[in-house]
Amino acid sequence: MELLIGILLFMFIMVTIIVNVVVRNNKKRGKNMGLHVMPNLGLQKNDELFQAEMKKLVEHIEQSIPEYYASQVRERVIREYQISQDDFENRWFEWKRYLVMVSILPYVPMYSRDVDVIWHEMLMFTKDYEQFSKKLVGNTLHHQPHGAGELKFVPDDRAWFDLIFSLLFEPTKYTNYTWGKFLKHPVSVPVIHDFRTLPTEKIQERYFNTHSASLFPVIENIQKLLITQVKQKLKKLDQFYVTHGSNIKTFKKYHNIKAPDYILVGFLFLSAYHYDVFLAQHALLNAQSSSYGSNYIFGSGDSGSSSDDSGSNDSGSSNSDSGGSSCSGGSSSSCGGGGCGGGS
Repeated sequence: MELLIGILLFMFIMVTIIVNVVVRNNKKRGKNMGLHVMPNLGLQKNDELFQAEMKKLVEHIEQSIPEYYASQVRERVIREYQISQDDFENRWFEWKRYLVMVSILPYVPMYSRDVDVIWHEMLMFTKDYEQFSKKLVGNTLHHQPHGAGELKFVPDDRAWFDLIFSLLFEPTKYTNYTWGKFLKHPVSVPVIHDFRTLPTEKIQERYFNTHSASLFPVIENIQKLLITQVKQKLKKLDQFYVTHGSNIKTFKKYHNIKAPDYILVGFLFLSAYHYDVFLAQHALLNAQSSSYGSNYIFGSGDSGSSSDDSGSNDSGSSNSDSGGSSCSGGSSSSCGGGGCGGGS
């Protein structure tokens, strides 16, 4: 009996040591990634109108956060979490990208523990936070904590997040590290259907932040441009389907895997025509693709350790089925405009 207890105790100690080593290595890896910050928040290289409107929104984000407030948050985060300046700048960069999402959508789940640290520390300065929120979207941003067990992960929500994020921003190494692998879950059938059939105004009411759009014309313009982008991509894919069918090899034959939007178009193609076998098909779709986007956007790059691992290598960033939301497909009708800054 004593021997058995000794063996069990030894095994427990070894497991504890291994877990601690892994956690420390992951933290070290995150802190030593270098600086991954891009001009204008790394906006996707789209048409001139989209670029112009997005730059206006980036300026609006910057103007919403006074320098003294940003400095207070920077000092507090670096001191409390003992991180490097580069680490903070990476988090701050992705936090501002998240704010772009918040201004556009009625509800945005928080999929990064590291970025959530920024949000948490901003809340410590209550008056400044209230003023910042109202200047940004017209009302208070209600904190949505990241973490296993705090919010139920919903694949449809993550897919919606990934779609909009990928339309807006170029990825960096830190992007995939902190948010987890992107485009691992298909866009829901109702969302695909609505973008195919509904007019822009109805889609805007159902899926976008109509409150912020009513206050800031630039936000409304960007929402309409995003809707147009998705509609156009789906229309082309439907035309392709009529002519060539849904075979993945055929799709690859007629689409350049080195094209800037190949990964995103492929993601929509799988969502629209291979929803039930999405995971089985997406590896085939991306075989032999060595573009930067496939490594850091389409779930094939190194996953981040900033989120909790859960089951099938899915962390509360997209890597995991934790820390998501309960709102299906990003719809404001199911979110009620709660979470991140109010909807309609």
